[in-house]
Amino acid sequence: METRELEANLRNLDQSISEIRERIQDIQESMRECAQQAEELNAEADSIFSMTNGVEDETQRSSLINQAVSLMNQADAYRAQAEAYRSQISELASNLGSYIPEYQRYITEGQTNITNLRSAAGKLSGVAGSKYGAGKIREALGAVNQRITYNQNLVSGCQKRINWINQVIHSCS
Repeated sequence: METRELEANLRNLDQSISEIRERIQDIQESMRECAQQAEELNAEADSIFSMTNGVEDETQRSSLINQAVSLMNQADAYRAQAEAYRSQISELASNLGSYIPEYQRYITEGQTNITNLRSAAGKLSGVAGSKYGAGKIREALGAVNQRITYNQNLVSGCQKRINWINQVIHSCS
């Protein structure tokens, strides 16, 4: 696969991954907010429950208990929503895992490009000492070496993306 085609394919793949990553981050933020809200409601309910000990009026005491129970129910609803978010994140993480084989394929393509470019560089180096067109050969050799470096960066980038995907999957399991 030509380097330009490989780069375009990786750009499209990265866009897909980026959208999933942003979605995961948004859901994680919502999940944290739900968990925080649940904790605050539980703390408020605990505070109300502790106040009931000093209340002698049964109607007032019953009202406080009802308030506390209502707060605890709200906290449970927030925890349930946080759990639903966790489930969504797990599903998205699983979807991310399906991209790993594509990145692995592009690593292989990039490594093939590097091998072919090194072979071409070797051949160019063999004729670089020629007095005919030596300047053009050196120029071509420089361009080939740049393409080798560029492909090495693409391969390295693919591996970094695979590592990131594995980290996301691991953190969500």
